[in-house]
Amino acid sequence: MGGGTEETSMDKVTSDLGVVTLIVGKLRNDRDKRAAALVCKLWRDAVAWLPKPLTLGSRDSLPHMVKSLKNIVALDLMCYDEQLMDEDLELCASSFGQLKSLSIGQADFAQDRISDEGILAFAEKCGHLEQIKLVNLPRVGDAAMDGLSRGCKSLWGMNLQQCRSMTDESLDAICKFSNLEELQLKGEFRFTSSGLVRIGTHCSGLQKVCLDLGSVKIDDALSSLAVGCPKLHELSLKIRQANLKKLAKCTSLRSFLVESDQAWDMEMKLDEAVIAIAKGNKNLKEFSFLINGGLLSDGAVTGVLLACPLLETLQLEAVNLTDAALMCIVSCKFLKHLLLDGLVSGGHGLAEIGQCGLGLTSFTLRNSRRVRDMELQTLMAGNRGLEVLDLQSCHGPSSIGFSDIALCSKLQFLDLSSTEVDDVSLLAIASGVPNLKQLKLVKCKRVTSIHSVTHFTKLESLTVDQCPFVRDDGLDMVALKCPHLKHLSLAFTRVTDDGLRRLTLCSELQTLRVSYCRFVLGEGIVAIAKACSEFKHVVLSHRLRGSPHTMH
Repeated sequence: MGGGTEETSMDKVTSDLGVVTLIVGKLRNDRDKRAAALVCKLWRDAVAWLPKPLTLGSRDSLPHMVKSLKNIVALDLMCYDEQLMDEDLELCASSFGQLKSLSIGQADFAQDRISDEGILAFAEKCGHLEQIKLVNLPRVGDAAMDGLSRGCKSLWGMNLQQCRSMTDESLDAICKFSNLEELQLKGEFRFTSSGLVRIGTHCSGLQKVCLDLGSVKIDDALSSLAVGCPKLHELSLKIRQANLKKLAKCTSLRSFLVESDQAWDMEMKLDEAVIAIAKGNKNLKEFSFLINGGLLSDGAVTGVLLACPLLETLQLEAVNLTDAALMCIVSCKFLKHLLLDGLVSGGHGLAEIGQCGLGLTSFTLRNSRRVRDMELQTLMAGNRGLEVLDLQSCHGPSSIGFSDIALCSKLQFLDLSSTEVDDVSLLAIASGVPNLKQLKLVKCKRVTSIHSVTHFTKLESLTVDQCPFVRDDGLDMVALKCPHLKHLSLAFTRVTDDGLRRLTLCSELQTLRVSYCRFVLGEGIVAIAKACSEFKHVVLSHRLRGSPHTMH
């Protein structure tokens, strides 16, 4: 080439690697990336250069992955249904020295062959770790936490769940993380009330805390968080009972969530505590108070609404609320997400919310009663931008009221389980909501045909458990009309393997739930697994023909 410089072999390889890296970077999932790495060395190098998260689901793939993928910054080992060993973790730690995020374990499967040694490997060789999540590791205890505190100085996010060997010494180790901003403790540990106090005393930089510790008393821990953590923005509590007034000295909260499935004693004086917290945290954007029995009075709810005008999310166990409290909701001009669980409508409050023009994004009215068609119509008309609507077990509306959901054309998620919705109203909704992605219709006895469901042609998730209209002869229509379906639940229906075979046209199907479908013997599931390349999970409740074990 006249006047030009001849391209060397190294220039060509470097250029090719750059082009291939761009191509590989467009791949959507880990399976495709792993497949690309098998093409040739050039493609393997391109995949290795991607600083992307890696999710592994099989021990067999570990040796190959650690050889071909060196630039991993996030490692997810939570998809395993087989026991991992310490040596597996040591292999990963030795190979992925640039890790910033690590997740190990899953809630419903104990990894009881992983010990402190496996976690210590990451503490010693992955000094750049910033986030770690350890779930259901019964043999991982204080030594592992102490090692992490010494080896991972940059760690700012920690999520520990169901690690039963951890004692207060682990809490002492947690207190040594000088950069800790987010902490979640959930499930069974060997922590004590006095040990939990140290978190607020020593971790002054905490911004987000989630505590779900069963029967462990956390009153003193709440007091230490309120006084010792001036940057605390998010506090989430799932507890049996606690003295929430201990939080009255906290003034930095933006999000406050309390959940309990037990009724609390009146001596807890929840009204006083909640009002004190609201007055001290006037910049609250999220207030969620879901305690069994709905113990907050109209006065307490009104106090929260008036004290926190910036609220964007309000979630209440609303069994005892009256129209007086509901009408105060209209003062929250920034409100986007509203949940009123268990509400007994008085006839005016819901209509007022619909008429005030809040423009809600999500609205939940589960287990509500006496809701009239006119109220539902007013709510839909005033919130046409709704993306999420949950009316599970909402009693009162008829087909006329449910048909007005069609006004919300942007809806993505809809739950009408255990309601009086019927075929006519479903067809009306489908005509106005063309892009619905998730639909739940559990125990909908007035729906008589699957054909009314298949008019939602953009569905990605469909749940029709305990619905008598679900039969084999309708599943081919589901496959034909809903080609993007990824998640399907058919629990407690009379479908058989013949019906499941008709779902093989759902090429994007990933998960199937056929719990208590006693006519499913296995052949249909095998056919789906062979035909659908993305299929990876099935939930059963009975033994398949030829299977030695019950599957779940």
